[in-house]
Amino acid sequence: MKMYVDARPFVIEESVLFEYNLSLIICKLLDIDISKSKSFGNSSSSLSFANKVNLLLDINVIDKNDKLKFEKLSEIRNQFAHNKDASDFTKCFSCISGLKTFLEKLYGSNIDKLKNEEAQNSALFQNLLNDLTKILKKFIGAIIKKESDFQNAMLNQKYIETIDEFSNSDEYFANKLKKVAELFEKKLNS
Repeated sequence: MKMYVDARPFVIEESVLFEYNLSLIICKLLDIDISKSKSFGNSSSSLSFANKVNLLLDINVIDKNDKLKFEKLSEIRNQFAHNKDASDFTKCFSCISGLKTFLEKLYGSNIDKLKNEEAQNSALFQNLLNDLTKILKKFIGAIIKKESDFQNAMLNQKYIETIDEFSNSDEYFANKLKKVAELFEKKLNS
């Protein structure tokens, strides 16, 4: 893992990119054009990160454990964005009650090998970010499944329509043939 000298810009940049990707994925899941969306745009009336996470929970895309991970990312980002004293991971983590314990329970097995606390905390953050990225990849899988289900439904609908057209065509041609036969019979009888 890379060790970043300046944690603040790294965390802010990664958080901004992460939230943007999250918005793209939610919009895709909900068939929303992000370029026209008020909820997922960049205005003050747009949904907050917490609102987006709650939405994912509401539509059963994430569970409560995943929600906690998203919340921890938000807490870390907010410390770096709003707390002048949170100049590195160690200082940031000390400002968030229970954060280090939470992250160590999830990702602590490999960090003991790192030399110092800052490197360990940086690794914990990067593991959290990697974990959340895997969750986003699951969303992409859900989108692909949704699109596949939709395409299958559309193919099935098209198949039914085609069969109906053939059924109707046969009936139409059968009626035409019957009329032609009746006309032919009339000519023969006259």
